[in-house]
Amino acid sequence: MGYSERTSEQSSPKGGGIMSQKVPEGALRPSALSNWDDCPRRGAARLFWKLLAEAGFEIPRIPVHIGAATGSGTHAAATVMLKAKEQTGELGSADDANQAGIEELRKRVEEGVLLDDVSPSMNVAEKQVIRQAAMYRGRIAPHLKPHLIEKRLEAKLPSGLIISGEVDVTVLDGPDTLHDLKTGRVRRCNAAQMGSYSLILRSHGEPMRGIVEDYVPRVALNKEQPNPQAIPYDIAESEQLARGVMRRLERDLAEFKETGNPGAFGCNLNSYLCSPKYCSAFRSEWCPESKLKGGNGNG
Repeated sequence: MGYSERTSEQSSPKGGGIMSQKVPEGALRPSALSNWDDCPRRGAARLFWKLLAEAGFEIPRIPVHIGAATGSGTHAAATVMLKAKEQTGELGSADDANQAGIEELRKRVEEGVLLDDVSPSMNVAEKQVIRQAAMYRGRIAPHLKPHLIEKRLEAKLPSGLIISGEVDVTVLDGPDTLHDLKTGRVRRCNAAQMGSYSLILRSHGEPMRGIVEDYVPRVALNKEQPNPQAIPYDIAESEQLARGVMRRLERDLAEFKETGNPGAFGCNLNSYLCSPKYCSAFRSEWCPESKLKGGNGNG
């Protein structure tokens, strides 16, 4: 599968790849690839909601999960640290980083939030963002020499679909390495996402020799914050996985555009996310099969 750089009015100051700070409408996000195969119907509802609305399918909105919101907050705090380090060699003010993290958390939940037993309130979630940011500051950021920080890079797939994502940071010392920060109560495999980042970076003249996921667990406040984990990914295998997912996604999207049939995207009724709590398409006209589950849809 070939990739080509996408041009726009917002070009990189290096004169190479594009670094747009806004996601193009209808673009594919690398983060959607890792769990796409779990249920393409759910993924399509999240990615292509405007296209589906134009086709007559109403996809209701569901609140953001607190895990995703705290993750965004921790990312925002880490970004402040890394940008300061890129400019000055130091990580800057911890207070500034924490403030950015809290502001991002609050922004993410403005339209509602789904809390859980690990983050049962916004007060707890804010403290978790600060604690996770402190772990990143103490154990991860000191070892990074940042190059690209939260820069949006885009590439065009053969079908014309744009894949657009923000890389967390690439480091220059030693082999070029992509570092991607992840948080959550459970670590998941993100090889497809990492592979897509590598493909995009290579298409912009930024080939990577290593990919590392920096995982900071989200745990209850009454538990000690675990140390982060550094999980390496094989680049060739991750890129191969990403290509496969994108080929299936492009194929399914093309079939839907031709037929208008939701069945172009497969559905997985046995997914643990197949419930009204996690899937906006549950028991909607976009996913009539989900009505077969019966009960309340929570397993």
